[in-house]
Amino acid sequence: MQTDELLVDRIGCVTVLTLNRPRQLNVLSVAVVRKLLEVYAKYEADPGVKAIVVQGSSEARVPCLCAGGDVKRIYEMRLHSKPEQHHETSYDALSFFAVEYVMNSFLSRLSTPHVALMDGIVMGGGCGISVNGKYRCATERTVLSMPECAIGLVPDVGGTYFLSRVQGELGTMLALTGRRVSGRDAKDLGLATHTLASEDIPRVANELATALADVDKVDATEVVEQVLRRLETQLPESPGDVLPRRAEIDAWFVGDCVEDIVAALKDAAEGHGGRLAVELLEAIEAGSPTSLKVTLAMLRLARRAEPPPSLVSCLRTELCAVAGCLARGDFYEGVRALLVDKGKGPKPSWRVGRLEDVSAEDVEAHLAPETKEVGGIVAKFWEEANGDWTARL
Repeated sequence: MQTDELLVDRIGCVTVLTLNRPRQLNVLSVAVVRKLLEVYAKYEADPGVKAIVVQGSSEARVPCLCAGGDVKRIYEMRLHSKPEQHHETSYDALSFFAVEYVMNSFLSRLSTPHVALMDGIVMGGGCGISVNGKYRCATERTVLSMPECAIGLVPDVGGTYFLSRVQGELGTMLALTGRRVSGRDAKDLGLATHTLASEDIPRVANELATALADVDKVDATEVVEQVLRRLETQLPESPGDVLPRRAEIDAWFVGDCVEDIVAALKDAAEGHGGRLAVELLEAIEAGSPTSLKVTLAMLRLARRAEPPPSLVSCLRTELCAVAGCLARGDFYEGVRALLVDKGKGPKPSWRVGRLEDVSAEDVEAHLAPETKEVGGIVAKFWEEANGDWTARL
């Protein structure tokens, strides 16, 4: 079960999973995602495992649970392929996202208490392995964001599901801007369930193991909650916290059209919106116009559909949208500019450069499979995400 990239340890009745790619800020490779799925299925079926704790390697250069999926690896696959192979590499990349989303789905359905230690950076796929679980413990060092629009993608790993359920329009703002929020904000917005001091993070697994030692697995949830409440601490406010500005943010992001949101931010930036309005406007203007419009459409769909869509339904729509981002090339251009060139090279050259030039038809096309190959990958995801992975052991 042990691999270099994912360490699996036992402390009594608690399984501890450590994402162990510290030089890459613990980003998720396909091998790690597959191993996580295997581990979750195994220990969900094991009556001797009463809680699962996931954490990031302490050897990372900055505190970090996980900075996302290994999108640079996907970019490199395309970079080193011939033009006639680009469709094939995009399908291979989409298959990686599909496996990750299956893991996210299975994580959300675990009956074994799952405790994510969100100490430090929690971005993209890092939210997928934490926010989709039962317990999410943020600290004063937490930096949480979903920055996908900036790289020509869309908020995925269930992002349209959990961000659409954040109070008011704060989730809309986070999805379109990739705004980073603190541990206190994460708790107040419902993205974290508990706030702990970072110095107490090493205690969590041991405290759980001691408290759960003589408890039946069916009663573990109540005990885990007791332990986390005992360790919980109130984090101080940060100057950048967004919840205190909710009324303004709600007014700016209430529109169903990205152009209306931009216009509201421009008015606020020139008026009384202050630095926050300027920062949010700059973040939106840096994103892929297509990604922004597709993201807003998915958020509104997730919030307003009747009956409300499940996490798996949202993941399915996200997978279709990601396929569109891969096929149209914005994703590769965004990764090149932000993660490869690190902002020192040319700015992203988006396929459609202006919001007003992104058609409603183009947005709609992202919300369903566009090719037979994509349809096959989406159908396989749907089957596996709704299946019983413990039965496959």
